[in-house]
Amino acid sequence: MRRAFIPLLFVAIAAAQDPTSAPSPTIAQLPVLEPVRTTVGMIGHVAGVVLPGSEFEPIETTPNSNVVVRIEHVQKHGSANRYDLEFTAFEKGDYDLASCLRRKDRSDAGPLPKIPVVVTEVRNQEQHEPNALSSVPAPKLGGYSTWLWLLGSAWVAGLVAIAFVGKKRARATAPPPKPITLADRLRPLVAAALQGSLAQEQRAELERLLLSFWRDRLQLQDRPARDAIRELRNHPEAGVVLRALEQWLHRRAPEPVDVESLLRPYAAVGDDDGGRA
Repeated sequence: MRRAFIPLLFVAIAAAQDPTSAPSPTIAQLPVLEPVRTTVGMIGHVAGVVLPGSEFEPIETTPNSNVVVRIEHVQKHGSANRYDLEFTAFEKGDYDLASCLRRKDRSDAGPLPKIPVVVTEVRNQEQHEPNALSSVPAPKLGGYSTWLWLLGSAWVAGLVAIAFVGKKRARATAPPPKPITLADRLRPLVAAALQGSLAQEQRAELERLLLSFWRDRLQLQDRPARDAIRELRNHPEAGVVLRALEQWLHRRAPEPVDVESLLRPYAAVGDDDGGRA
């Protein structure tokens, strides 16, 4: 009996070390996920979600979609798969990301565990204006030492003027630096997004610049985020880059894009204009 038990022990250890050989867990065996919390317009992440059956992919978004889901990584887990998800919500509320997924082979998804997320709205911080400065009369000049300082300064200024009278010096004037445009600031972010190397902070900065610019340009500051984004998608200029950005968020291999044509509306805009919220 002891000799027969030792091989079975090694088989159990090997199965535990190789998760791909383990049977797929049922829905009841999967752990209940805690809700992931984020704010409107910010990127959230859900890691290690195990879904049974064949591989899933995000459902294509529409102009009325409240949340965009992207699959960052897929790893085989027995007959199931383990997913790392990334999402962006455009309206506050509670969402189940499982409803935003479908199987690649278009088979029935079947019962899936909930992937809950909670999205809250960003609140603007109160702005305080400084108190008005009181008018204080300037002190009058006076005293012997003050007059000595004034006469000494005038004497030094006279010497400097005499030393430089009649001398002509050609000073090369450097051309003024070329102002940085919003297109210059967006260009490296867009290029990195197309290559799939854009960090989370850079993606948030790219979305913030685009949304801030168009909301300010179209006077949509007082509109809710969902209504503003829906109107921007349908705009002849703003809609192009916003729809392209949403495709990059949930597609692993975006189609080739002419970056210069995409950034042409922002080439004549100063960086200060794009940075206003």
